[in-house]
Amino acid sequence: MEPNMRKIMVMVTVLFLAITIVGCARERESISGPKPEGLTIGIDPRDLNVWNDADFSLAVWVDLVTELFGASFELCYDSTKIEADSAAVGDFLGTDVIFFDHYEPGVVSIAVTRKAGAGGVDGYGTLALVHFHAADTGTTTVEFAPDVALIKEDGAPVDSLDFLDKWSASIRIH
Repeated sequence: MEPNMRKIMVMVTVLFLAITIVGCARERESISGPKPEGLTIGIDPRDLNVWNDADFSLAVWVDLVTELFGASFELCYDSTKIEADSAAVGDFLGTDVIFFDHYEPGVVSIAVTRKAGAGGVDGYGTLALVHFHAADTGTTTVEFAPDVALIKEDGAPVDSLDFLDKWSASIRIH
């Protein structure tokens, strides 16, 4: 192998390893970041930088929940900075669910529920993925409206709902 070709191969290998290591470190960072201490609903990523006119998605998740059968919530944001244009159901409640999404300037409303007889689920998972478009430079917070409903199959609130912790997201548009 020629010396120049060897240099190129070494540089490509180093670049590949650097990308792989950085990618793994980011994955571990989100896993090993602050952990909820009680029932929590949150948005991931919690801190995001995007370019103006770019599209991006935020995941809405719940953690340390028991017997979750359905959820309903509203996400609020500055509609002069970002616009929500679609949402998809997450995988936490399963695939046989009823999903509803509604959009108004500055608010996206989402409801998702399992079907009767399916029972509730426990643990951590994604409830929905919300797709946004960056409309103008600046900063906005995507946060939950005060009324978040997390219910069991019998319609009662899940345990610890009175102590629900809500994690918002900060979006910076460049």
